[in-house]
Amino acid sequence: MIMMKIHWCSIVALLAFCGEMVSQLHAGPVSVGINQNLTKTAGNQYETTVAINPANNQMVFMASRNELGGLYTARSTNGGVTWTSKFIAQSAIPPAGNVPRAYGNASAAWDSFGNLYLVYISQNSVNSVGAYATVAVSKDGGSTFYAPYGSGPAMILPYTPPFYKAGDQPTVTVGPGTNGAAGSVWVTYFSQGGIWVSGADVSSNGTVSTFVSQLLPSQPAGVNFGDIAVGPNGEVAVTYGPNTGTSGSLYLQVNTNGVSGTFSPPVLVTSVNVGGFSYLPAQPNWGIDPEAGLAWDRTSGPRRGRLYFVFTDAQTSGSTDTDIYIVTSDDLGSTWSPRVRVNDDTGTNSQILPHISLDQSSGNVAVTWYDCRNSSANNTAQYFGAISTNGGASFEPNFQISSGTSYQARSIAALRKTDYGDYTGNAFASGILIAAWADNSNSTGDNPEGVTNFDVYTAAITVPPNLPPLTILLSGTDAILSWPTFATAGFHLEQTTTLAPSSWSLVPNAVLDNGVTKSVTLPTHSGSEFFRLAYPSTAP
Repeated sequence: MIMMKIHWCSIVALLAFCGEMVSQLHAGPVSVGINQNLTKTAGNQYETTVAINPANNQMVFMASRNELGGLYTARSTNGGVTWTSKFIAQSAIPPAGNVPRAYGNASAAWDSFGNLYLVYISQNSVNSVGAYATVAVSKDGGSTFYAPYGSGPAMILPYTPPFYKAGDQPTVTVGPGTNGAAGSVWVTYFSQGGIWVSGADVSSNGTVSTFVSQLLPSQPAGVNFGDIAVGPNGEVAVTYGPNTGTSGSLYLQVNTNGVSGTFSPPVLVTSVNVGGFSYLPAQPNWGIDPEAGLAWDRTSGPRRGRLYFVFTDAQTSGSTDTDIYIVTSDDLGSTWSPRVRVNDDTGTNSQILPHISLDQSSGNVAVTWYDCRNSSANNTAQYFGAISTNGGASFEPNFQISSGTSYQARSIAALRKTDYGDYTGNAFASGILIAAWADNSNSTGDNPEGVTNFDVYTAAITVPPNLPPLTILLSGTDAILSWPTFATAGFHLEQTTTLAPSSWSLVPNAVLDNGVTKSVTLPTHSGSEFFRLAYPSTAP
């Protein structure tokens, strides 16, 4: 007879058998790395974006808006341990490898072919407002940028020279292609007439085709602040919300046929008590919008195809008691699950500007946001996060990411108009969540202006792997031990007869993998024997 017990340390699951039994544990607590200041410069830097190279998760890229023009970027080749910073997009006529002057609103995405895409709003001169939605690509991890095809400066969308359209808040994303294309890159942005989408196929060697632009059909008037995601079969979903007022509605439109396809009519996801500019003590000058965001599960796991939708809502229109919520859809946005609140505080203070990302190695979902729960006047903020390991049904306890507390009123008056900006950024891959946010706490002691203007801070958060179920089933004189193939890379089956810490050894029998489950078949014998999945292996 094989006995089963459950144990946790670096052990994932330890089971002993008396019939058939399955054990599943939640992931362990997250570990928040040290805060680092990436910009260390005068003025305000905010509105961050983060991208992780899916082919090498040690390569990370960050970009942020500089309120006086240009983009601050930072690159890491060791998973966010150290960074190299660079100020780009300062000149209307840039040198080779740089991009035209930026007003801000940066967004970045990294595809599996090595293309790092950067979109932003360009600016004609130092004093001009934002103008055009602009897109560039880097082949060297963010050191230099060029037009997505050919050489030269970044291109402007919609790409129908000489007619360009003014834009706002562009977002770029990548994913699989359709109709024979190996991959795709998509950009959504507000422009004349409403929400536009531009898409291009990407070949297996990383070549980007010509972007095709279209105005989303049948969209309501007065919308902005979009987000975009690509599904496991190349489907594309776009969301947007109100551009004015203190309440409104959030919509979704889906295209299932790639660059040559058209988008379905808008579907109402939810109505909200937050409009395009809802003013709060923590964001009194610029206001907030619902900041709806999307993430799509493209894993081979059980929730493949699930679409996640995060947003901000208030108890009533004009209320400062704002919370972060998530809903999910398994049918391309036709129907949605009930709301799940992400922030777990019990007070009535504000939570604002959420960002969502999904770890395509595990299916885990991360949300980060500015949180005022610890502010007596509801006007200072810390940066928080939460992880869902069960498909958005619930979230693990919230964790504080920023070690300091920020306060927009400390920024000098001439640079205070946009507060924290419109959004923040994070990226999640292989169990590592990289977050970046605007911070004027000077908790690292290297902000040249002390506790006045915002610098961009980052931290790497380690999320333990999901603890997979280990099943033992008797079959004649054999015992079959099995566990899911999905998201269990790095787990090893170990055995012992004594439970002494030094007695564990790797099970030497062959592991069979049918693509769904891994299994080992062992002969039964008298006495007790214990098995566990360990991550990483603790056996010699």
